[in-house]
Amino acid sequence: MIMAAGNPSQDSGAKPWQLDDGQQQAGNVKRVGPVPVDMSHVKSLVGFLQISIAVLSLISYICIDSMVYCTWFSFKGFGFFATMSMSTFLTMLLWFVLESLMVCQKLNFTTWHLWEMVVLGIYGVLYFIAVIVIATQICGQSAVGAAVFFGFASVAAMGVYFYFSFREWKLTESLEARRAQQYQAQQQADQPPPYTPADTMTTAYPL
Repeated sequence: MIMAAGNPSQDSGAKPWQLDDGQQQAGNVKRVGPVPVDMSHVKSLVGFLQISIAVLSLISYICIDSMVYCTWFSFKGFGFFATMSMSTFLTMLLWFVLESLMVCQKLNFTTWHLWEMVVLGIYGVLYFIAVIVIATQICGQSAVGAAVFFGFASVAAMGVYFYFSFREWKLTESLEARRAQQYQAQQQADQPPPYTPADTMTTAYPL
């Protein structure tokens, strides 16, 4: 017995008016062995910002790791900075890999741009505080000065990334609303007209 195939958008949990991954990524996917890679993200500004933040944070961590602690308070402040720089490096690298391998597109149960803004906001504030703390305790060491410079550069890049994530989120929301309206209009157009009684049934005949 032949069974009718289900709607792919319903099977994947996506909304009916959403484009599937094949429509969204057509012509932008390059296979590296068995692994599909979204080249549009690799070459995009967001991908460049993710790699830039990761590299700047890694350099900041290397610089702060090579310094000599001046006081016990500076040890605690530098430890906080090292934690933020390394966690930012790992987070940005993970995001770049997940989005390049199109994992986020397949897990469409949440708005990833919104989560990116939340994480970037938290990381940006904490990272900025950590940079300010070690900026007051350079102790004449060039390694600490370099860590402060690259730390500020990382925070600035995160601010740019936050702006583009916010703009992408607003664009996605407007596109989703437009597609939803078009889908609802199409559904209403496909419905049969409502039943109305024939005119002869309502015509009054003279006695």
